[in-house]
Amino acid sequence: MRFFQKLNPKATWHSVLRRALTTGFVGMLFGLAAMAFDERPRSDAWVIGFVLWITLCSIVGAVFEWQVPNERHESTDTAPSNRKPGDPPKAVGKCESA
Repeated sequence: MRFFQKLNPKATWHSVLRRALTTGFVGMLFGLAAMAFDERPRSDAWVIGFVLWITLCSIVGAVFEWQVPNERHESTDTAPSNRKPGDPPKAVGKCESA
């Protein structure tokens, strides 16, 4: 299953956990702001929905950390770069002309 394979070479369990907690916290803040501006009466089950929302945000953040490489780390090789300051960045993919 390719979904569970680590595609971000810089990801560690520590970075995945940190991203999950950070994303869950941001999701909690957005959820609280949405509830503060919502004038509809809440049912007794709003706590369950709120916990599910925070859990979903945390899972999405962890998956992004595990699957999506960081833009700053375009290259995983350890070869020294011959770029000089002011040179344009190296092309990542091949460009096919029509």
